[in-house]
Amino acid sequence: MLRWTWIAVLGGVLFSRANLAQQFVPARAGLIARSQGRVLLNEHAIGEILEGLSPLWEVREGGNLRTESGRVAVFLTPEALLFVAEDTQLELLSSRFTDVRLRLIYGSAIAEVYVPDRFASITLLARDIPVELRSPGVYQFLLAEGKQQLLQVFAGQAIATTSSGGVRVKRKSELNLESGFAPRKLETRGSDILERWERRRRLAMRSAGGSDATSAVPWWITPGISIYP
Repeated sequence: MLRWTWIAVLGGVLFSRANLAQQFVPARAGLIARSQGRVLLNEHAIGEILEGLSPLWEVREGGNLRTESGRVAVFLTPEALLFVAEDTQLELLSSRFTDVRLRLIYGSAIAEVYVPDRFASITLLARDIPVELRSPGVYQFLLAEGKQQLLQVFAGQAIATTSSGGVRVKRKSELNLESGFAPRKLETRGSDILERWERRRRLAMRSAGGSDATSAVPWWITPGISIYP
């Protein structure tokens, strides 16, 4: 199990007023919500974003994001985030919410989707294997060199298109992306990833008024809620 050694709070002063929050609703995938440590955007180091959501840095289509001793959180949609661990590299292939596509080249990342959106489509290519995130949930990708290449679904449902065809990976299941034949049970005891996602999801649904994520409301940002896995 990947250890996420950092905990941060995205909230508090960021969105103390709704009209301020409205200014920061991302218009496309790739907006960087938070960064810490050494993070490179198109091989240029960016500054840390520790206290608020900043519109200054954005991964554009065809752009490359790489962490060394740093970590970063990136919006996939207004109601979905990708948490990128240390020593990880990704490329943004498409930033339209109706067709968000990223390639995770190596490393580890967690995608969290909070609110259902019938218009949004999110696909991550784990190396070259497309993984479509079909529903709200939390999805961990482990692509470290010399280890098993895994997709872990703590909640939600994903479709991985492997050499053996489309494989449905349901909640509390994991798929070896190298063999890709059949998912197996994911042991979640001792992990608080799922619990944190459930808390954040409840807040996101409350913020969206229980409606589809297409409503133009700023997604939840609440003081005291730990957001990084």
